[in-house]
Amino acid sequence: MKTKNIPKRMCLVCRSLKPRNELVRMVWQKDRGIFWDEEYSLAGKGLYLCREEPCRTEFTRSRRFKRSFVRHLDPGCLERLKEVVG
Repeated sequence: MKTKNIPKRMCLVCRSLKPRNELVRMVWQKDRGIFWDEEYSLAGKGLYLCREEPCRTEFTRSRRFKRSFVRHLDPGCLERLKEVVG
């Protein structure tokens, strides 16, 4: 009998591979901006973060985050994201 494949994703900050349900997903959509995708199902450019403290606090300083999302940020967006994550 086959075992069910559990999708693995990589954390943007620490680059560790983990099962998708152990990470949180952030999505950018043109009409809605950046927000958390709690069901892992929304379309749009997405990234994954660990739920661990170092990754949650350091993601906005990450070069990969800036390269992926900085052009889509409005002025107060980073502060809102830090409040939600931290």
